Amino acid sequence: MIPNRPLPISGAWETPDAYTEALLSFATTSVLFMNLCGGVHMVDFLTREPDVYTTTLPEEWREFFQHYDVQDIIHLLLREEIGPLRAATQPVEESGCTWRGGAFPPQSLLDYIFNVRQLALLRDLDTSPASQTELPSQVVMRMNRKKVHEVRHFSQYVASLSQTVYERRGEPVSHIVDFGSGQNYLGRTLVSPLTTSISSRLSGSMSISAALERWTFERSWQRTPKLMTDKSRKTHVIAKTIHQS
Repeated sequence: MIPNRPLPISGAWETPDAYTEALLSFATTSVLFMNLCGGVHMVDFLTREPDVYTTTLPEEWREFFQHYDVQDIIHLLLREEIGPLRAATQPVEESGCTWRGGAFPPQSLLDYIFNVRQLALLRDLDTSPASQTELPSQVVMRMNRKKVHEVRHFSQYVASLSQTVYERRGEPVSHIVDFGSGQNYLGRTLVSPLTTSISSRLSGSMSISAALERWTFERSWQRTPKLMTDKSRKTHVIAKTIHQS
């Protein structure tokens, strides 16, 4: 059955097209967002010179962060109700506003949090066993539990979305492009349930080499004859795994 809203987006958006336009606008105009989500890596904060923390984050943000520990900042970013904080129209110096008895968050930080939350996909998720799809065993190898959870549910969503597009348009999705594919777990998973062409895009040479190595290993693993024991007859039977490339 085709869902009323094909994308899990906030009710603030009237249509998926309006959401997509706003997402593209924010992702291509916010320099800070582009730096934090693609311009730098976590390791860069520890190794790059000059200091990435100082050169990337606004000074008023860094001054605010100095007043609180990490857990307070995480709470502000993920859980705090931002609306009432953004509603403070008077300058903080004049109004005397405080947050948790201390410094008040900069308006630019509150606006950034609001924009990111508004554009984030909803986190509601059906985790019942009946809704979960088993990942191919050759893909699950070397994946930790967090990655298995992510790939299982997102690949299921992509497959469901492709089916919705087919039901609405009367023709299947011909191509899916995964930008920033990393080790290409998602692409390798989608190869199994979909007849769609999966194209993975990544700029890092090390990740590309690792993904190709895993892909080669999985294909050879699928074609390697496996030795199975028939306990009742005490004989060995050679069974080949058949895989459609």
